[in-house]
This record gives sequence, structure tokens and C-alpha cells, in this order.
Amino acid sequence: MFILVRYRVLCMMALAIVLLTQCSTLCFNAGAAELPDDLANFTAQYCVDCHNAETREGNFELSSLSLDLDNRDHFKTWVSVFDRVSKGEMPPEGETQPEDNERQGFERNLSQSLTTAQRERIAAEGRSTQRRLNRFEYENTVRDLLHAPWLQVKELLPEDGEAFHFNKVGDALDMSHVQMARYLEAAEYALHQVIAKQVKRPETETTRYYAREQVSFIRNIVKYKSEPERIVIPILGYQSQPEIFAKKAPVSVGESDPVKRELEAFVEIASQYESYEMDFDKFKAPTAGRYKLRFKTYSVQVGPTKPERDERWWIPDLEDVSIGRRTEPVSIYAETPPRQLRLVGKFDTPPEPTVHELEVWLLEGESIRPDCSRFYRARQGAGRFRNPNATPEGAPGVAYQWMEVEGPILESWPSAGHRTLFGDLPLIELTAGEIGAFSSVANTIDVKSEAPYSDSERLLKLFMAAASRRPVQDVEVQRFLPLAHQSLKAGRTFIDSMCVAYKAVLCSAEFI
Repeated sequence: MFILVRYRVLCMMALAIVLLTQCSTLCFNAGAAELPDDLANFTAQYCVDCHNAETREGNFELSSLSLDLDNRDHFKTWVSVFDRVSKGEMPPEGETQPEDNERQGFERNLSQSLTTAQRERIAAEGRSTQRRLNRFEYENTVRDLLHAPWLQVKELLPEDGEAFHFNKVGDALDMSHVQMARYLEAAEYALHQVIAKQVKRPETETTRYYAREQVSFIRNIVKYKSEPERIVIPILGYQSQPEIFAKKAPVSVGESDPVKRELEAFVEIASQYESYEMDFDKFKAPTAGRYKLRFKTYSVQVGPTKPERDERWWIPDLEDVSIGRRTEPVSIYAETPPRQLRLVGKFDTPPEPTVHELEVWLLEGESIRPDCSRFYRARQGAGRFRNPNATPEGAPGVAYQWMEVEGPILESWPSAGHRTLFGDLPLIELTAGEIGAFSSVANTIDVKSEAPYSDSERLLKLFMAAASRRPVQDVEVQRFLPLAHQSLKAGRTFIDSMCVAYKAVLCSAEFI
């Protein structure tokens, strides 16, 4: 029963937004007003012989058109009629023409009706069509409301309509049941991203991830052994290690030799693309939030090189590595499988080993992929891939030694976003039985409330005030409060029950 009620409420919300943004598409002849005698006589004498339901010359019909100027389609049609008549284009040459006083009277009366209707609409709505937030604005607004600048929700929403190459024009920003469903999905995702997932504050840890111990780096030694333009090269300082190619030595000495471990590196000489991909796969962000990333890298020169078939392309000598000739730009991406990349930072690495620090916002589960921005992506040569950056003196490369991650860095616990939703109510652990069959997420904690019904009203009012950036009246809160109360009565957790109401607020016409 609760689910049915919730579904009906959400459908009513969706219908309200549709009525708000697409009123011109509903009930074309609703509230139609009869034409005044002067307009009716003019159109009957000079227009409807050609523009009637049967002939529809120019795909234009006036015989059944009313003077319902609240209907935007009718309004636009009458504006077109006025323009054509005032310019003398209608009636066309060869047809019976009205006397000057008839034409002027028609123009005067129609102009007064159109002007009055437009003034009334501007007084009620303003000069612009009331519009919804586009998906970029929605993401930024939700980020600000939930104090979560790392939130990614715009990709969950459909593409926005455009008018005059802008996606902020009200006439192009319609609303459908599909979009409403996606707004509900995006709102639920955003809420659960900021809700605390454990009672105790997560520890801020610093962990170092060595390039020579990452699976995605190691596998490219074997995968591209016959293609030296794309292979990763194991080096020690600036010294190549061909024994690793020959499998006569381990890829890394690991913890057995800490000094040597700090000198180990992998060299990348090509920019990444599908199938040639390397990331620090041993790291996955444990929770969404702020992190500090440190990379120890340096640029190298692989070569000299030798020509093969075509002297414009040079094949690097993998056993000859030396100090780099210039700085190389490196881009850092956060990656969500499969291959969803998000640029989070960049730096220039010099020929000397240098530590670069970036402060970034990561989503839960994201890993980190570095990429040499200037390097080539495989280009087909005469029977093999070639590196256009290579010269007789060698090919440029970037050596990765390690990445160090510090985080998550929390200013407070629970987060500011969580407190926006639940204030200072304490967190508690749930047993499997307490989670309940209605739990929308696999969350093992809840918010403890001694008076859940009064607390829900208090918290909802605070949330609505923050969402609308103004004080809200009790009658406004009562629109959404029954959703939370019905959920509580159905046995759902306090967090899930409040999220039902919060989600409705984030998808309401007032917010969107």
C-alpha cells in the first residue's frame, strides 16, 4: 500500500511539472474563446476560403482557430496572422483585397488583444518562459546543497534540449516521465553518496603504491613485447633491466630490499587508449571525499633509435635509457570501470625524480590512471605501429616510481552533507533484522531518533529551507512529510524514510 501511495504522489509531482513546463501541448482547444465579430467577419471574408480544414493552404487553418491567447500555440498563430496581414502578404495578389479601413481595423483590434494577453502573461510569469534547471545546473545545485563538490549526477540525466545553441532556454527544456524517472534516480544517488556508511570516523591513512607492483603495468611487458613502441620498460634509476624482459629476475624486489625498491620504475613511451591502459589498480577509493595524491616521476630518453623500413619512423632501443631531454606533461584521471575517466589534475615532470602533489575529490571505488599527455596513441605504419615522437636520438618517456595516497581527508564526521540531512542525531549500528525488507541500500547503520515523527518534520523543514534558500511555511512541509511518515509506519529505517521525502523535494517543481 505504501509503495502504491508513494507511486501516486510521485506521479502527481511529475504531472505538475509537465503542466508547468509543457502547458502549451495540453488541450489545444481548452477554454477556447469565440472570435469577436470584427475579427470573425474579416477572416471569414478574406482568409478561410483558402485556410480551412479541407484546403489548409500553406498547412495553415483559421476556420476553427479560437482567440484563446492563453494558449501559446494560438497566440503564435495569431501573431503570424497579424504579421502577414500588416505586411500586405495576405490576402495574396489576385484575391479580393480588404479596404484600407477594414485592414486597419483588423490590425488595431487584433493588436490590442495580443498586446493585452502578452502584458498579462508577463505580469504573471515574467518575460521568460518558466524553465527547469538543466542537468549541469541541477548537478551544481545539488552539490552546493549537500556540501559535496565531487558529486557526479549530470550523466544520470538525459541530454537537455537546445534553442539557438543554448541549453538554458525555457522553451527547449521540457519535462517527460522519462526525465522524471531519471531525476528520481539522480536524487537518490546523490543523497546516499553523502550519508555516513559507518558509525566511527574513517581513519585518514597514507599508503604508497609502487608502479612495479601494479598488475595493469606488469601485464603490458608481455602484451607488447614484440612492439617496442608501446611496451612499458622496467628501469632502475636510469638503467634498463633487460633481465626482467627475459624473466630472469622478478619485476620488483618488494619489501625484501627497500632501498632498491625506491629506485624501481616503469617507463611509459605511448599515451594510453583502449587495450593499452595502465593504472594504479591496487588503490580503490574507500569512500567518496577529498584525497591527496603524490606521484614520484621523471622524464627519460629511450634510445638512440634505429630506422626500420621507413626512416621517418624510429624503433627505440629498450636497453638504452638515459636522462630526459625536457619536461613532460602528465594528466591524472580518476577511473570507474569500465573506462569511465574523469580528469582530476595534471603536472609537468622534469628529468630529475620529483614528487608532485595533487588534492582531488574522488568517488567511492575510483582508481587512478596517469597518462602522458604529449605522447602518441598508436598510429598504423607499414605493417606495425610507429612512434612519431621518436628521432635518431631516441624516444621520450616518463618513468613512474610510485603513487602515494593520503585520505580520506575529513573536516568533520559525519560530513556536512550528512548533517544537512540528519542534523546531530547519533549514528547506530543495525542488525540484519533491523535493516528491514524495504531498505533501498545495503546500509548497516541508521540514525537514532527518540521521536522520529517530530524529528522528521523538523529535519524536513530545515532541508526544504536550505534547498529553496528561503524560510518555508508549515503548509509547504506538509506536502512532503506524509511520505516520510508512511515509510516509518511501513517499518523502514529512519534514514530510508527521510530519503523518500528528501528525494521528492529534490524532484519537485519548486526545486527543479
